[in-house]
Amino acid sequence: MNTAQAWTPASTAVSETNKLGDGIEFTEFAQAMHAPSLTVDAMATPCLADAWAKAIVEVWQLEYEASSLDPEQPLYVLDLSPGSGHFARLILQALREHMSRSDAHTHNLRYLACFDQESIEVDWIVDAGFAGDEGIDTLTWDPSCESMNPVPPSTQYNYRWNAAGNPVAVLALGYLQRQSAQLRAVHYGQWLEGRVCITASDALHYDVNYQWEDISGSNDMALPESLRQRYLRTLQSVCVLIPDAGLRALHCITKISAGRCFWLAADRGVMNETQLRWGASSPPAQWQRSGVALPVNFHALAYDQIREGAWSKHWQLEDVGIVVQVLWRHDGIDVPPVCYQTLARLLGAYHPDEALCCHEMASALPMEASPALRLTLMRAAGYDPRVLRSTWSVWAETPPEFSDAERQSWRDALPYAWKYCPRSGDESMLRHQLAVVATHLGLFQLARDIFAFDANANCVAWCDAMCGDLERALERLSGQADADDFAMLLHEEFAARAAHWRTLDWYHAACARDGDLALEPLGAEHVDAFFDQYRDPQIGILTGLPDFESPDAVRAWIISRGNDAGRASYAVMHADAGFVGVVSLHASEGSGYFYFWIGCDYQGREYGRRAGRLLQLQAAAWGVPYLFTSVYTDNQRSLDALESLGFRRMNTRAKPPDDELIFMLCELSDGIENRVSQSTVNRLANLLIATESHLVVDSATSDVGTLTMTI
Repeated sequence: MNTAQAWTPASTAVSETNKLGDGIEFTEFAQAMHAPSLTVDAMATPCLADAWAKAIVEVWQLEYEASSLDPEQPLYVLDLSPGSGHFARLILQALREHMSRSDAHTHNLRYLACFDQESIEVDWIVDAGFAGDEGIDTLTWDPSCESMNPVPPSTQYNYRWNAAGNPVAVLALGYLQRQSAQLRAVHYGQWLEGRVCITASDALHYDVNYQWEDISGSNDMALPESLRQRYLRTLQSVCVLIPDAGLRALHCITKISAGRCFWLAADRGVMNETQLRWGASSPPAQWQRSGVALPVNFHALAYDQIREGAWSKHWQLEDVGIVVQVLWRHDGIDVPPVCYQTLARLLGAYHPDEALCCHEMASALPMEASPALRLTLMRAAGYDPRVLRSTWSVWAETPPEFSDAERQSWRDALPYAWKYCPRSGDESMLRHQLAVVATHLGLFQLARDIFAFDANANCVAWCDAMCGDLERALERLSGQADADDFAMLLHEEFAARAAHWRTLDWYHAACARDGDLALEPLGAEHVDAFFDQYRDPQIGILTGLPDFESPDAVRAWIISRGNDAGRASYAVMHADAGFVGVVSLHASEGSGYFYFWIGCDYQGREYGRRAGRLLQLQAAAWGVPYLFTSVYTDNQRSLDALESLGFRRMNTRAKPPDDELIFMLCELSDGIENRVSQSTVNRLANLLIATESHLVVDSATSDVGTLTMTI
């Protein structure tokens, strides 16, 4: 008889007392040694949730079209293995999305997480982030234990899924592998029961033999008679694991639902008799102390259901890999074959082993692999951020140099990664790394949401400061009752920055904000973002600013400008994106030379005009009523922005080689004059000299007269 090992050991331990007896009951021994090869959360992926949600909605839609579904009554999803709640979050998101497009749409979608211990359920609904959602509740019930019937109502809202009259969707992701299984064997027409006899033991493993007893003439409670006779006809000499607890659970659910249920399960296992004949259901001759993962006999689970009219299908990508099983009981309803084809297509679109393949490929990527390749893998996994776990940890410390196309693609992708990110406590580091990468990409609001989820007030305060709200950051840090060293360091740094700003006569916080846009003094804290947003070469050409080869060059330039008392340089800060550009004013004797630029990622969003208005308020408060600027004649975008701010052409140009520039004037105190006086031209010329500008007014082009405006 074949007892060779046919699967990979996993981890658990067995009590030392189990060595004392011979002929230990197999279920007792296996439960002590057994460890699931995959947790529920490991198999829970966005793609699997979407495929299952589509199939569930399709079944409800088909039953609705057959007039066997009442849209006024609740539609229940019973989850037998909710884990940490990650899969619940994923499938509820998908269900609500797909149901909104279904004729069977109802606001009464209800998800019940099923637990066999009362102590678990209260904590779970809070920890999983579902508190307050009346569509989600817990149920203390073990369907494999028949003494627990009838089904009790749900914990909080007294929901009774078995009384709704509509078909119930049952999720058994990772459920069956945790249930008991009985060891049986067919041996040339005999049914045998197996027991475990430990023959040797060391620190790493147990050597076992199996004792076999002929039970052909007895009533086997673990084995339905129909399945017993089937295996006697089709198997010769082979071990068979009988999923007795799973069979009881499935029988109980189909009975209580009056044959109206849609069962979806996935676990490592065996799905057909061919695999059974090859010994895929045989237990190992040597049991590891670290645990053994036993395969689930899905064929046994489906056999009687199919005989009773259920539609069943299985998918498996490799032998003894994960089996996806679907059983649809629709007693009394005729279903056209094309409906089964539709369900097979929906469920076959994604398999849990594909996520594991993506994980393996992502882990094998070399560090120099491109961001585009990594994004392709994450997309293939339905934006599951766990696929790129190693990538996040590296990028959080050293972000890559994205091309513009890659940068935008990753900005589009990261909100989905957060949407599908696990919320369990053991994934806090993954969330933190994801949030840090979001800050590198300028997605500060997304980062705030992630940091806030984990109550990381320090990092939320840092995001506030990076987005132009230093006052809010200080309030958040000051409000901590148990501030740690990092909080105190941040508070000290931010307080020093705020104190410095108060010494600047050209910065006035009271008029530095316009909704989600704000100005703050340009400083060393803006260096990296400045260098990143300045990468568009047109910015330097149009503003006449120098090229910057590195962040250090930007830092040196900012410091040099800060030493000039007549120069006011402001960082333009957005509440969600952080640094988006610069506005600057170089002033002398009541006149100021104005320029602005908006970073290449944020152009065309009206930020330049809004920042210009804020600068005008700063200039007026500083006592600088005359604002001059220059612009190239073909820079229509800047011309439009400046004219909307009240700047008008002076019909005055600069001397060659800058003769393509025209000068513009905005007078803040008395409004725009109808004529340009010689004194105004002289004021401009003196300002250029005082500020050591390379521009020189060409007097030959200084047409004293009416200011003009291009429409």
